[in-house]
Amino acid sequence: MAKQENVDRSYISRMVNLTTLAPDIQAAILNETLSDTVSLFDLAIDTPLSWEDQRLRIGESGIT
Repeated sequence: MAKQENVDRSYISRMVNLTTLAPDIQAAILNETLSDTVSLFDLAIDTPLSWEDQRLRIGESGIT
């Protein structure tokens, strides 16, 4: 896929990690209500599998 899209394999890996985000975090990204202090890069690296752990990672102020 990376070769086909002409991007780095690590980029594809990070983007795939975003598919495991909790539904409310995904909605916050799409609705642009995710705090400016939280970057997609941070969410895509070493993403916890537990949705609760994901929410704890971004903190209570991460979704407005």
